[in-house]
Amino acid sequence: MQYPPNQPWQQQPPPMQNMTRTYKTPGQFQRDQRHLARHGWMVVSSMQHQPQRSFAGKLFVPFGVFTLPKPSIIVTYQRPKYRR
Repeated sequence: MQYPPNQPWQQQPPPMQNMTRTYKTPGQFQRDQRHLARHGWMVVSSMQHQPQRSFAGKLFVPFGVFTLPKPSIIVTYQRPKYRR
């Protein structure tokens, strides 16, 4: 028994598919986003991640203290799940 019981006038949201992708450049993200939009995917969230260089990386890489690793873009997509 479900609580509260579902009434016939209550609509359940459609089941959704989620996908997360990581990109190295904004151009790569834009190309993929246009392609995925044609297939019904929408961007739910995006964030930029700037990794920190490890202590060993600072010691062994010349001038590693003064350079930062390249940031990556993490994007979450969502679309309604299609039933086959």
